[in-house]
Amino acid sequence: MTTLTAAQALSSTSGTSGPAALTGRSEYEAALRRLREASQAYYGDGDSVMDDASYDRLRLALLAWETEHPAEVAPGSPTTLVADGAAPAGDVAHTTRLLSLDNVFDAEGLVAWGASVERRLGRAPAGGFTVEPKIDGAAVAARYRGGRLVRIVTRGDGSQGEDISHVIGQIDGLPELLAGEATVEVRGEVAFTQEFFPLFKSVS
Repeated sequence: MTTLTAAQALSSTSGTSGPAALTGRSEYEAALRRLREASQAYYGDGDSVMDDASYDRLRLALLAWETEHPAEVAPGSPTTLVADGAAPAGDVAHTTRLLSLDNVFDAEGLVAWGASVERRLGRAPAGGFTVEPKIDGAAVAARYRGGRLVRIVTRGDGSQGEDISHVIGQIDGLPELLAGEATVEVRGEVAFTQEFFPLFKSVS
């Protein structure tokens, strides 16, 4: 695996390291290609061509350029798609789109996010906020009917996901039966603990 630095990730097609901000259409198009390649590699065989920090900087540079040049945004830009459009879609439709969470990289971004939450609620959130390290997992939608867990669907492309109901009963913290007979969909992330990785590798 070849890991690129952030400067290399933002470089143009000429192979020279570019600045942190994209300065023209050619750099924008080159950055789009790099983002698509990185996303396809990550969601294809899991072998990313750049580290997370470099990927984030590349994506932020693209978003900044597209914000400044809305009329020139490429059709189907990966920045507008779940998983940059690289995640495989399944054959089960989501009840409503299952989207990616946004990122915050500094204190100012966190404060701005808190203000946006308060704006949408029309009041300050009760109890404040809790901040903890991010655990990256697989986003799923768990569907209960009459209080019984009947289906689990992956995020897929956000509109359709893959049915993985065969794992019902194998996810800690996701009960097969609820206390009441509710018909509801619960969304969250499923993560492997370190002890499960050897088992996963042996069957993959």
